[in-house]
Amino acid sequence: MIVFNHLPRTAGLTLTTLLATWRHVTLDYQSDDSEHARNSWLARPLHLDQLAPGSALVGHYTGAGRLSARYPHIFDDARFRLVTFLRDPWATALSALGSSAGQHLLAARAPAEAAMSLAGAFAKALDVPPLAPREALARYWFVGLTERLETSMQLLARRLGHAAPEAMLTHNARTAQVGLPEQAPSSFRAAARDDYALYDIARARLEQEAAE
Repeated sequence: MIVFNHLPRTAGLTLTTLLATWRHVTLDYQSDDSEHARNSWLARPLHLDQLAPGSALVGHYTGAGRLSARYPHIFDDARFRLVTFLRDPWATALSALGSSAGQHLLAARAPAEAAMSLAGAFAKALDVPPLAPREALARYWFVGLTERLETSMQLLARRLGHAAPEAMLTHNARTAQVGLPEQAPSSFRAAARDDYALYDIARARLEQEAAE
């Protein structure tokens, strides 16, 4: 079974759309952005043994609902193949702030402060720390990159025994401008050090697989 840890703003909807052409997909998201919905989702993890073999599970496994808390047994169970996508951390933050959800964050904070609040998002979702970045990514069967979306999709298709997909249409792209520079300031890079380490390791891993 594929378990896709859909980290926000990393082209996850695009990958979910592709996965749905290959196998049955079960969505594991909270129903809305309210605290009540979040608490209800946290209190009701799915019974994974009841899902069809060979299917795919997709959800935002972040914060208190990260995979190690929601489904801790999957890391040691060979039935599950973990997949996630990463993106340049600053580009991810800009995309998040340009989304409809990000507008609520910007309503309460200045753009620079809002961006800083997103530093470390990848690390928190992937259990860094206590795990080291390389150790955290080693638990994942496949890690794609948003910036290398076409290559990532082709490699994933090859691993799953499917034909390479045609050109992908990216869904849910950032629309609003947030008044921040396109290059990450040094303060963000320092706060997101583990995010950048994860991204760099994933990029090297993807490039190696693409060259094989």
